[in-house]
Amino acid sequence: MIDISIVVPTYKPMAYLYECLDSLSNQITVSFTYEVIIVLNGSDDSYKCEIENYLKRKKLTNFIFFALPNPGVSYARNLGIQKAKGNYLFFMDDDDILNESYFELLFKHVKPNRLVCGNMKNFEQDISETENSYMSKLFVNNNLEEGTIIKFKRVFSICTGKLIPKSSINNTLFDTKIQIGEDSLFMSTISDKIQDVVLVKNAIYFRRIRLGSAMGQKKSFKYQLKNSKYLISKHLNVYLSNFKNYSFIFFTVRILAILKGFIWRSVFR
Repeated sequence: MIDISIVVPTYKPMAYLYECLDSLSNQITVSFTYEVIIVLNGSDDSYKCEIENYLKRKKLTNFIFFALPNPGVSYARNLGIQKAKGNYLFFMDDDDILNESYFELLFKHVKPNRLVCGNMKNFEQDISETENSYMSKLFVNNNLEEGTIIKFKRVFSICTGKLIPKSSINNTLFDTKIQIGEDSLFMSTISDKIQDVVLVKNAIYFRRIRLGSAMGQKKSFKYQLKNSKYLISKHLNVYLSNFKNYSFIFFTVRILAILKGFIWRSVFR
């Protein structure tokens, strides 16, 4: 039995992918078992050979590699969901790094219908030089924070850095039609299955900030408008499909966040 399935999508990977995979292979594993699912999207034979050679050289038998012809992180994550054998899923970007006790610290707090999140620090090149992220600001005085999805609604804006019960995901997949906001839509869709959230301060997810990343590229006003309208429509459809179990406050806040994000990206960037 596998406890945790870690899904790592990658596209035209550079050296940082192997820093990411090294941090996963170095995890302390006392109380859990895990697998790593690497998905190369927009398959290229040269990158495929590099990854296969790395896995062979490191003898990482619990690392599984797939290559997809479709470019796009959502295609990769969806394949990871379909292939995952673990009771909990964890999404990670290919340029990020975890401290070695990350999963050991998180796994102590798992239970059905609970989202367990680590802390998150931003860095550019050196993980010894970090800045606090929005996640870091959620820790007030405690090393462990616990509360409802409303209290910690901000952690639902992205899918990375958290243990998600596979039973909560069920048949939910990422929307491949959009490139901005697919994380929040996915997390909103599964929010009816999440009863509480736990944050663990000493489990550090080091998030690399890259100027050339897809997230850092400015989109046209027309694209931003179309994307925001689509996201709002999808959120409304999700809420109305099961409004008795979804939180009205949660979805209202998510829609307001989409509008705020549209204004910020299209006007101030």
